[in-house]
Amino acid sequence: MGGYIRFDKDLADDARVLRLAEACFEHLRQATPEQLRDAADHMAAGVLTRLWSYADVHLASRDILKISVTHLCKLLRVSRQVLQSLPQEWLVIVDENHVRLPGYSRKNSLQDRDKRRLLNAERQRRFRDKRKPTRNDEVTRDVTRDKRDKSVTTGPRPVPVPDHRPDRTVNGSTAPPLEGAARSPSTENLDPALPRRRRLPKPTRSFETKPPEQLAADARKLSAAGYPPEDVAKMLGAHGVTPAQVTQWLAANP
Repeated sequence: MGGYIRFDKDLADDARVLRLAEACFEHLRQATPEQLRDAADHMAAGVLTRLWSYADVHLASRDILKISVTHLCKLLRVSRQVLQSLPQEWLVIVDENHVRLPGYSRKNSLQDRDKRRLLNAERQRRFRDKRKPTRNDEVTRDVTRDKRDKSVTTGPRPVPVPDHRPDRTVNGSTAPPLEGAARSPSTENLDPALPRRRRLPKPTRSFETKPPEQLAADARKLSAAGYPPEDVAKMLGAHGVTPAQVTQWLAANP
């Protein structure tokens, strides 16, 4: 029964296969003729597997392997006699430096190495041509850029919006603009009919001044409470009382 199975081309170098080969070698040391015959069957299958794995990578045009017969024998680890005993439908020795595997590419749907190189070069060329900009692309890009620039640089001029905020005032008068400063469009286009609000002056803090008699009485009360004249003057400083006045009041009415 024919068919195909997946096979790794680097199986011959696998460490597990090498250990298995050592075990087989120890078994063949004491093998019977029947066991040697069975081992020869497995050896033939291994030789073909290694040959086809090498061809799958290095096969050239017309199913040719560019390798000498001597090197191929070393690769397959067989003698020249065993190599020559391979069937003609599997291996043909063309000369000392070339062998041919008839129908290998067709059977395995394989493209030879030279053809793969040409196809790869052609695919790269088509890819570069597809990415290369054409004349139409350049014209379209230029027209699009021109339209974008015109839409940004041209158009209706913005209409200034009147500014109804109150003017800056200094001490109730409008501050003149600085020399060389640009005048704001919002102040130029104000409607003269609109009322202008003025900034209200800040309220000033005022204190009701007590008569001197009441200030003197307060000073004596604070002094009786244990405050020195300097602290009493500070407490009554909002009414203009000085430390000298506090001392005078205390001396007049001890």
